[in-house]
Amino acid sequence: MSTLFGLFIIATIAALWIDNLRAREIAISASLHGCQQRGVQLLDQTVAIASTRPVWSRGKLRLRRIYRFDYSDEGLERYSGSVVLIGRHVVDFSLGIGEDSRF
Repeated sequence: MSTLFGLFIIATIAALWIDNLRAREIAISASLHGCQQRGVQLLDQTVAIASTRPVWSRGKLRLRRIYRFDYSDEGLERYSGSVVLIGRHVVDFSLGIGEDSRF
């Protein structure tokens, strides 16, 4: 019985890890697309997790993840933006300059 429980814990951790990797890929894609639409450059081609918490969405418990990224408008300054995902759905994209886009 303890072996079965151990396998369950390992499988749960692996599933969460894979889900986090997929969510990060979605956040990178959304950041790249959002930056291209607004004519700015996504720096480092990556995002960093800023916050993760459980929320109720559409009657189910899902993870709300906020990712931060850096971008530049002219290549001289570095600014910070964010992407918000609930589950695997992008619900908000912001360049942090008063311009928000709801997805």
